[in-house]
Amino acid sequence: GDKVDYNVDNTVDWFGGFAQGEYRQDDVSAYGMVGLSNIKYGYTNNFVAGPDGGALTSESDNILGVQIKGGGLAAVNDNVDLYANIGYVSKVPIFDGVIDDRAGVLNADPKNEQFYSFEFGAYWNPDPILSAKLHIYSQQCEDRTFTRSVQLAAGAEVPI
Repeated sequence: GDKVDYNVDNTVDWFGGFAQGEYRQDDVSAYGMVGLSNIKYGYTNNFVAGPDGGALTSESDNILGVQIKGGGLAAVNDNVDLYANIGYVSKVPIFDGVIDDRAGVLNADPKNEQFYSFEFGAYWNPDPILSAKLHIYSQQCEDRTFTRSVQLAAGAEVPI
């Protein structure tokens, strides 16, 4: 059939990569990783005319995301290992946080979501039958993307 009420094409142009490395010497190891992503969103509403008379379109700028994590492990003795990790993520917002999928309105200043994490733990293994693990993890999230909109008197829906 025919298209009714909704004929929108959304595009997500994404490019990313990461690198990681590890170092080991005797009873100590460390690792690190870094990742980058570059995302650009596009919107075309085939039912609504844009300023040029063609389909209504919106396109975001490129938005850069980053993630960094590092940590290490140390053997205290033959029975105890301690480890710690820290991390940071700057995540690109989802499509609806950048372009309103109904009205095609572009968010002029989308904010990346921020995540900070810390992890600490210990392994205790005195013999093959008995062992214990302690794991403490904390994550803080900032600038989370929530999409909400209001309906204007003229009928348009606008993100807030």
